[in-house]
This record gives sequence, C-alpha cells and structure tokens, in this order.
Amino acid sequence: MDTIRQMILIKWNQRKRVAQKFEGKILPHIVQKLRDDIYNLDFEVITSSPDGIAEICAKEREATAYRFVVNLVERTCTCRAWQGSGIPCKHAIAYITPGGRRKNRMKSALEGGSTSKKRKKCPICHDFGHHWYKCKNGNPEDIAAMEAVR
Repeated sequence: MDTIRQMILIKWNQRKRVAQKFEGKILPHIVQKLRDDIYNLDFEVITSSPDGIAEICAKEREATAYRFVVNLVERTCTCRAWQGSGIPCKHAIAYITPGGRRKNRMKSALEGGSTSKKRKKCPICHDFGHHWYKCKNGNPEDIAAMEAVR
C-alpha cells in the first residue's frame, strides 16, 4: 500500500509541475483540436436567431442530410457531444465561426492579378533584375557597406 501511495504522490507532483508551466484556461491539445475542427467543417448555418439558437445542416445535396440545433446560451447541441465533453462540437464551431477554410486562389490577369513573377529590386541603384552584390551601377562604397553588414 505504501508503494502505491508513493506512486500517487509522484504522479501528483509531476502534474503539479506541468500545471505550473501551463498558461491560459484551455489545454493545448484541446486548442489544437478546435483549430483542426475549424478547418474541416462541412456544415452550413441554415437559420439563426439573436437568442443564440441556430440550425446547422451538413453541406450534402441529399434530402436526408442531418440537421442539428445548437444553443450557444445553454451550450447544447442535439448531437449531445458538447454536453458530454464540455468542448464545442463541430456544429457549434460552425455556428460560432465563418464555416470552413477560406479558399485562396490566384487571380487571373483579367481580374487584376499579375501575369509575371515578382522581380528583385536592388537596394543600391533601385533597378530591377539583379541582386545588390552584382550591382554594376551602384557606388562601390555602398556595396562594401552591405557586405560588411552581411
């Protein structure tokens, strides 16, 4: 019994040291899980009210798509995952945030995007197309100063 008691005390001390290093109110692995859930959302907010109640539906084209009711005030969802764990489920996260990952794309030339790559600008002579260490138009003293800083 004494050996078990010592093992428990050692475990408590280890957890106390971890807790002293901890910052914030939410554990890091929970924060990471919430961040992952934000980027993997496939839900759509159908209706919402100012009372904090919304109906969330999966973005499937089927008529049998599942719908969930989320209540932010009471911290409940009809999937019951939020009540069981205390961590917001994907449906609640979809209601709290802008659903899903923002899609970044390159604009075409017709939309105002550039068609060519960005060219290097020399900080010494302010011409494009070469680096400062190959500058032929600049002052040799400026090039020496840049090499000294480097």
